[in-house]
Amino acid sequence: MLIHTVKGGDTVFKIARAYSTSPMKIIENNAIESPDLLTVGEELLVLTPTRTYTVRGADTLAKIARRFGVKKNTLLANNPYLCGEDRTYPGEILAIKYDTPTLGAIASNGYCFRGYDKERLMRALPYLTYLTVGCGILESGRLGFTFDDSEVLRLGKEAGKILLLRIFDKSGDIYESAEAQNAFMTLAIDTAKRRGYDGITLAMGKSGDARQKEQARFLLEMRKRLLGCDLILFNEIDKDTPSEISELGDGNIFLYDKCAMDDIPSFEVGEREAFTSYANTSEIAKTFIDLPSFACSSGEIMEMDEARRLARRRRAEITLDEQTLMQSFDYTKYSSGHPKRCRVIYDSLKNIKAKLELVGELGFMGVSFDTSRVSVPTLMMLQTMFAHQEAYLSNYDEM
Repeated sequence: MLIHTVKGGDTVFKIARAYSTSPMKIIENNAIESPDLLTVGEELLVLTPTRTYTVRGADTLAKIARRFGVKKNTLLANNPYLCGEDRTYPGEILAIKYDTPTLGAIASNGYCFRGYDKERLMRALPYLTYLTVGCGILESGRLGFTFDDSEVLRLGKEAGKILLLRIFDKSGDIYESAEAQNAFMTLAIDTAKRRGYDGITLAMGKSGDARQKEQARFLLEMRKRLLGCDLILFNEIDKDTPSEISELGDGNIFLYDKCAMDDIPSFEVGEREAFTSYANTSEIAKTFIDLPSFACSSGEIMEMDEARRLARRRRAEITLDEQTLMQSFDYTKYSSGHPKRCRVIYDSLKNIKAKLELVGELGFMGVSFDTSRVSVPTLMMLQTMFAHQEAYLSNYDEM
């Protein structure tokens, strides 16, 4: 696996020749919509399959999987452009196998929020163990839903994923009283069971030092009740979450949004220090590292893929900060006829690769990401760097 930085005069075909690989695989593994619009400084993931197969007339993915002794899910993950569907055509070249992953086995969690992209969700499903549906909102003691989750639940169940209902405490008054906590636990568990979820992901926000003991008691009681109903509990945490809080769940999603920081630290002072500190004090074997999905544009947020497309359209030269491993470019946009200089900053592929290496080095349970916003190169790095834990393989893989 290589990460190529585009130089002046580069084309997909020149890059492919330089690495003795297929131009089409570079296009597919980087989701390049317009191969002639590469811009100087952008990064491309270069992967060369160790085994390929040219599809014939009567082939299906299931038939091809049986022929090579692999799982259908592996074929879908090795060929992300299929978007989780058996839609091959004669003459198409499938990647059957890449080099054996060297960083061990992990699990993975994918988020699905309002406005999700179905095709991207389907593309992400082959890489997932858990699917967290972010549609629950707790406000003033009432549990509402931001979108109809029926389609996502159906797709997740068909794919054999472990389904979690994410509940966000918008009002922040869950700790006001024991009665409020008890009412929430009853409501959340009844709702999760009725809708067919396998567990709950809590996004409860910061409780403050004065309420940490109350929060711990709440989480302990919540987990006891969930265990009694054969449901699991995940918590969203960050680097400031006390270790005693992070231990009170079946899994943790460790949030670290570097792009949103006012003073972006170097990789060593930022990610490595934060992840290592957490690993030294908490249960890393049940913690997922959340991977970045957004870029920051002069205080505004945009998707990382959109940032890359914007750089290509504007022919903007992208630069890499070797210390932070963040990429950036400048462009001019016009508002009411007046020019405004904007800077876009986002995590480079080198940054994401380094994060994944830390996951393997420190022994975290796995990674988490937004299924509608995760980039294809990120998925392919995940696929080729790690194996999936056998305990988490689903019947979807056997199809």
